[in-house]
Amino acid sequence: MRLKTDDQLPERPPTERPGAKRLLVDRGGATMVMGVFIAVLLVGMIYYVWGIGDAVLHRERMQDASDTAAFSAAVIHARGMNMIALLNIVMGALAFVAATMATITAMIQAAFAAASFVCAFCGPWCGPCCSACPYAVRHGMEYRRADRISDRVDRFVEGALRGLRGYAIGIRNGVPIAAQAKVVGYGREVYSPVTNLGVMAPPLRLQLPVQDDETNWPCREVVLPKVRIAAPIGVWLFGSPSPYMLGGIAVGELRAPSITDEWCEDGYFQRITDDAQEMGNDEYQVQAYMIGDHDFEWSQDAVAVATWGEGDDAGAMYSRLTAAGQIGFAQGEFFYDYPEEDWREWLWHQKWRARLRRWRLSATGVGSLSAACGGGAACGALGELGSAVDAVVIH
Repeated sequence: MRLKTDDQLPERPPTERPGAKRLLVDRGGATMVMGVFIAVLLVGMIYYVWGIGDAVLHRERMQDASDTAAFSAAVIHARGMNMIALLNIVMGALAFVAATMATITAMIQAAFAAASFVCAFCGPWCGPCCSACPYAVRHGMEYRRADRISDRVDRFVEGALRGLRGYAIGIRNGVPIAAQAKVVGYGREVYSPVTNLGVMAPPLRLQLPVQDDETNWPCREVVLPKVRIAAPIGVWLFGSPSPYMLGGIAVGELRAPSITDEWCEDGYFQRITDDAQEMGNDEYQVQAYMIGDHDFEWSQDAVAVATWGEGDDAGAMYSRLTAAGQIGFAQGEFFYDYPEEDWREWLWHQKWRARLRRWRLSATGVGSLSAACGGGAACGALGELGSAVDAVVIH
């Protein structure tokens, strides 16, 4: 039997052709198509995690800048307070020298007056009174010499105190400016390019919590006790022993308070302001804010690959990360290391220190608005808002 060739065979329907059948049942390449989608998704996930990690590192760097700036500002304020305390000590020493010399002069003057009074009765009617005349002459010469020295000391001390007071005023006004410049320097230079700008708050602070002391407390409590001890000893350097000198010493001790108080009349010494007499309140708080601009666009564009460039969800998270990473804040405090002491003593000892504290809205200057509001429902709402912010922000 002769076989038929392909040309002689009847034509098959299209569905029965071998090539068409293989095309319909062939599953080759399906994994590859799925792999394309998975690869795109994995690329987006990688850049997503990479971007979050970069945001965390950026945020950590921003916080380091804020902590450093806040602590540095508090340190500068503490150093300023210690410098003013040192100036008070120096001014107190100068006032002590001047007051002691004036008291010694008053003692010799009293001895001279007593001897002169007794000498005035010298004569046949009072022979013993004549023994006072040599003492009167001697104490008179000693008084004139001590008085000249006292005048020169007074002029020198008064000029020195006036200059030191001006120096103290410069410190109390200049220290916040120096602290602000330090914070700005951290933001513009030290931590750049992570940060672009740094500022210190509260912005309304124009000087340290220090003012001129126009009371007599420094003279009575600091200078006078030393004058009472030094003057009776120093009087023997300028005066000579006599029965009348003992009375002069007693008179000088009585006049010592008024003599010493003269150096407190012009307010040379410095003291804590009325608002800062409670250690740890807002007067001793400083805050630093760092502002930066982190570029998340490179990872945001890569994450958008996973959505084929459709939808805004891929960029929403990065937008929130960008907003959260643009600012860092921290709070520092300068404080007197022995707050149990009388607040009047705080500027007479170099015991001021600095530390970091938990951030509080009230220390920014905004929280004080509730105190200045004057009462009412709006003020209560403002205070509740500040308390809520303090409770939420844990730093």
